[in-house]
Amino acid sequence: MAKVVRLLGDEGFDVTPTLTDEAALQVLESGAVDAFIIGGGVEVASRPALRELAQRQGVPIVEHAGGPAGLVEALRRMVAASTERVGRKA
Repeated sequence: MAKVVRLLGDEGFDVTPTLTDEAALQVLESGAVDAFIIGGGVEVASRPALRELAQRQGVPIVEHAGGPAGLVEALRRMVAASTERVGRKA
């Protein structure tokens, strides 16, 4: 996880890593999240509750099980799509 956090930080993303479902839920509930990454290490049984809370909070979700470089690209696409939607509302 440290490699991913460092890579995302180098790309300008502010990352709050969590290692437990409870910690991830607390971060989501804080409301201080612009996007939520569900990585390959997250148990299949945990994913529905995490997705549900993120969706209720209006937080975009990136589910990623590949390498870190692919995650950066997925986040860039998400940010671009989000910016495009905001631009259309103006």
